[in-house]
Amino acid sequence: MPSPTMLELFEKTHFFAKVDFQSKRAIADLAIRVRYPAGSVVFFQGDVPDGLYAILEGTVRVRTLSEDGQELVLNHLDAGEVFGEIALLDGLPRTADILAESDAVLARVPRPAFLRLLERQPRIALQLIEVLCARVRYTSARVEEQHFQSAVVRLARRLLALARTHGRETAAGTEIEQHLPQAAMAAMIGVTRQTVNGHLQELQRAGLIVVKRARVVVVDRWGLEQVANNL
Repeated sequence: MPSPTMLELFEKTHFFAKVDFQSKRAIADLAIRVRYPAGSVVFFQGDVPDGLYAILEGTVRVRTLSEDGQELVLNHLDAGEVFGEIALLDGLPRTADILAESDAVLARVPRPAFLRLLERQPRIALQLIEVLCARVRYTSARVEEQHFQSAVVRLARRLLALARTHGRETAAGTEIEQHLPQAAMAAMIGVTRQTVNGHLQELQRAGLIVVKRARVVVVDRWGLEQVANNL
């Protein structure tokens, strides 16, 4: 069976699905397909921007590091999403590290060519504006959550979000099909691994989740939602 063309892959992405066919074909002609094994770095914070990226397969992690090396996970992005739009537009250094969370296939559209295309096809800029607005809303919600919600509330919210995006229904409940070591969960909500461990045990004792090595099964979604809503 022949491999799908770049245009066919773009049809499956949230961003490019809304772009008209001619613009989509023009972008596909510019794109370069790149494979990244799990754990590899796509780019580092501070790197010179080289283009816009679309995730064709896999998941990437968006993170920053403190001066002492502590990781803060800003987001996880899945197939169908784009990233790198901020530095693409302003030309300034990258604002965060991007790492392949799993084996990933990305499409990179070089910055100079993409900017020339924007001049000819301003409708594409509207799509980028939508992406930027969504990222601002997400960041605002995370900042508010970090300042005003407890660690267990933040953890419950992350688990519910992962259950929605990476969940698989089983007889026991919704299994999150993503490797979730406690250090990674701690980085997601900005606390220590020990704090995450304590809250996971608390949620498990309450019958809301089951922790199996680095996997989590949500067995009582309604109950976990009550915790997430601070009720």
